Amino acid sequence: MSAQQRVYRKTTRMWVIILGIFCFLFGEGADFLIITHDDFAQAIQGLAQWKYMKGIQTRVKKLSEIGTNPTSTMIRDSIAYWYNHWDPRPEYVLLVGDIGLLPVGQISPCPSDNYYANMMGDLKAELSVGRFPCQTPQQCSTMVNKIMTYERTPYLEDTLWFKKSTIVIRFDNPGDTLGYYVGDLRYIRDTCIVPAGFTVDSLFNRAGQGWHNQGPDSARHVIDVLNQGRSFLVYRGNSSYDWYSPFRGIPDSVRLSNGSKLPLVFGGCCLSVLLSTSVGEKWLRVGTPDALKGAVAYIGNSDEGKSVYRHHLNRAFFKAIFIEDSLILGNAFLKAKDSLYNALSSAPPETLAKYYVECNLLGDPTLQLWTKIPQAMVVEHQEVIEMNIPINLVVSVKDSTTLQPIQGALVTLYKPKANEITPEVFQSKFTNTEGIAVFESLTVPSPGTMYATVTSNNYVPYQGRIQVYEIMTDDPLALAYNGNRHLVRKPNTEELHLVYTRMDSVIYQYSSNGGTNWTAPLSIGVGKYPALTLSSANLPSVTWTDDAGGLWYRRKISEAQWSDIFHIYAPSPLPYVPHVNAPPSLVIAGNIVHILATFTARVWPLPNHDWIYTLKDYSFPITEPYNGIFEDIEERLNVPLSFPSIARSNTNGSVLHAVWQRADTICYATRQIGQSWQNWGPRFGDQGIQSAHPFVETYGDMVYVVWQKKTGFWGYEEVYKGYGRIDVTPPDFHWDNFSRTPNTKSLYPVNASGLFTVWSDMLGPPDHNWEIYYKVYPDDIPYNISQTLALSTYPQSVCRFTAIGPYLYTAWLDGDGPAYEIRFKKIHYIPWLPPPYLTSNNGYETPSPYLVQRDSFISNWQVPVDVGYQTITYQFPLEPGYRYKMKVVAYHESSGQWREWVKIDNKWKHLVKYNAYEPETLEFWVPPAFYEDGMLDVVFDRISGAFAAAGPIYVYRYEWGYEESEAS
Repeated sequence: MSAQQRVYRKTTRMWVIILGIFCFLFGEGADFLIITHDDFAQAIQGLAQWKYMKGIQTRVKKLSEIGTNPTSTMIRDSIAYWYNHWDPRPEYVLLVGDIGLLPVGQISPCPSDNYYANMMGDLKAELSVGRFPCQTPQQCSTMVNKIMTYERTPYLEDTLWFKKSTIVIRFDNPGDTLGYYVGDLRYIRDTCIVPAGFTVDSLFNRAGQGWHNQGPDSARHVIDVLNQGRSFLVYRGNSSYDWYSPFRGIPDSVRLSNGSKLPLVFGGCCLSVLLSTSVGEKWLRVGTPDALKGAVAYIGNSDEGKSVYRHHLNRAFFKAIFIEDSLILGNAFLKAKDSLYNALSSAPPETLAKYYVECNLLGDPTLQLWTKIPQAMVVEHQEVIEMNIPINLVVSVKDSTTLQPIQGALVTLYKPKANEITPEVFQSKFTNTEGIAVFESLTVPSPGTMYATVTSNNYVPYQGRIQVYEIMTDDPLALAYNGNRHLVRKPNTEELHLVYTRMDSVIYQYSSNGGTNWTAPLSIGVGKYPALTLSSANLPSVTWTDDAGGLWYRRKISEAQWSDIFHIYAPSPLPYVPHVNAPPSLVIAGNIVHILATFTARVWPLPNHDWIYTLKDYSFPITEPYNGIFEDIEERLNVPLSFPSIARSNTNGSVLHAVWQRADTICYATRQIGQSWQNWGPRFGDQGIQSAHPFVETYGDMVYVVWQKKTGFWGYEEVYKGYGRIDVTPPDFHWDNFSRTPNTKSLYPVNASGLFTVWSDMLGPPDHNWEIYYKVYPDDIPYNISQTLALSTYPQSVCRFTAIGPYLYTAWLDGDGPAYEIRFKKIHYIPWLPPPYLTSNNGYETPSPYLVQRDSFISNWQVPVDVGYQTITYQFPLEPGYRYKMKVVAYHESSGQWREWVKIDNKWKHLVKYNAYEPETLEFWVPPAFYEDGMLDVVFDRISGAFAAAGPIYVYRYEWGYEESEAS
């Protein structure tokens, strides 16, 4: 062995080892292997995906993945490794690129790609190899579109072309009249094509009297019949890069305009493929992606040769198609090569080697050929399924004319991964004698479109879609409305809890990863309009109503167990008995559950045309749902009360906050623990009138209310947002028009942690479509969360603050009709200024400690403050389990520079120097150990100056989580 050979073998072994490691790690396998020059990798993707859709597992490999300018040996070794190690192993290979870009497999004894198909080293091809001889991406796209048109959307305006073929002969000499040329074509015509019901044109050219009674023909005649449409074109005669005159130049002719009526061209002649500029390449390159013409595939020889050897393959190819029903192009091609191999098995080895490898396929070896007029199928299957829910998907396939079952049709379910052709779901089954294929326990792990494709010989492919919904429902009010929360989040986690309705049931689902995956739907009761909250143990509690106007309650008593269902209010059908008239809302304060509901009843005695409306709070210990009491918050005669919403604040003794709709006016009430409800009535001025669907939430020491209000000439709703401090009595709200979309309707707003306001808005003409939007500030441009073509409404949102910015989690109902989808999106909001969780502005009415009486303890400010000459001490209630950042401002209104210590819990201090009327700001993270007891003391301790002084203090709350490493 020479040194050069040893180096080569060592390099090859190393390359095979690298391939082995790659395949082991990524677990690849394919029926169809596409090896492409890098320039055509994008153009070939559509073909690869289509093959997947019709049940052919496909892999695309770029030349650069094999090596830098790889040789044919490197390419063949790669194919051989994949053949021996993949599961499934490749059966078909498509080489994408002209021989100048992707090297021909072998040069000796003649140019051939058979080298890439020979896995055993014994000359015979184990693989069916074809080639796209493209030199540019446009040529590649043209060839891809030819395959896609031929297989996927065949030309059906004139179907006669499917049953017509043309055979062309150019005699070498008068003595060949009854020789191999004529013998081959007569066999192909009379034994194969005509018995299959085809009409065959016979065109020829030679001097003198011939066997065709119409006289000599030329390229013009061939072009004419092709433009009419022919499914097969067979040429026997001489060739040297092009067919001999008068049949020269057919694919180059401007007169060729066969469009989508693309034939398979069989060139039983010399020198017509793998010569870069030969006629076979021209048949495939001709046309453009948008204006097809030429051929869908070409089979021909790359060398000069003798018909005495070639006629075995010529005849066997058409026998495989029309007699043996081998309608996959590459399979018929291999059968033809096998026939030649067997016929020449006793010939000299060099003869067998030459004639076996010289015939090559230009085109897709997996192409499914038409031998009849394509028929239509009737396919039935479920069109909507839910992700992560196992189902038995049944597909029924029948002939559209006879309605008889089609047995042996291949049904393929294919769902690609996001932005890839690699499948997330890929399953194929053949239909049984009843035309049925059943995919048992099918589970789809993500939402989107799954393709259902059915193929059968000489049937137009059925191309259906199955929508995979994240969460599916039949109820157009599954997430209605906004005041009754359907989505909550466990603090310091991405654990989400969701309730909605489906099939008259209340459904609960849980996500541990921020909505990426959800548990299977669990029916926890029967009814409508559920509302959700978390207990002090962070377990879900749910209330809902029903058509009878009752109230129901159920909670989780452990991570794995739900309680019994409690029918906590069951009215009789009598009209004077109060019935729940709107979705209820609930919170839990400590271990007391509060369910807020509005009721309607006729005034007794009957007949009476008056109605009594009441707003009630039903409260009970969490373990004793039947041991509760109703407390009236408001009662009105003939003034409807509806759509209540309730929230709880943690920073001021668990104050409860309620809003509701009194006719068309938004009202507000509060309840201190241990006290009765205080009904404050309308608190939002004229902007709270002609309004509906209020929603209340608290964040830190602030309470937020959002609602929709009719405005303008057309009465389109706008979203308004009000906010106020929870410690101010009576409540003092500020508000503003938040959506600011006067020409469209803005409905069902919700708020998330004081930062995000989310609502549904209708776009203007021509779409008039509803989408889900959010804003942070009124002047922001609304951001479209949903971005779907269907109606999107009833948003439900929660927020999570982290050190690298907040996350907004939003669920909404999507769809124009059953089935509806509950969709979900998580957004990381980067350009943000977080709202403070707690603030101390140094007195709400009194502007600064500088001006207040010294040596006084003020308990009714935002936080308790002890104001002295030497020190000012603040007490901030900080809940353990969170991270807190403080921004402290030192400030005085005297003269000169003052100095003081800022001390935190007497464990940390920082020197601050500040000039008169020039606030000095200090920001710092508070160590968790400082507030383990739930309280943090912040002390301004005078060093110099008349007395201790301070400006505003802001406390920002963040959650712990995986982002902390990113923020540090």
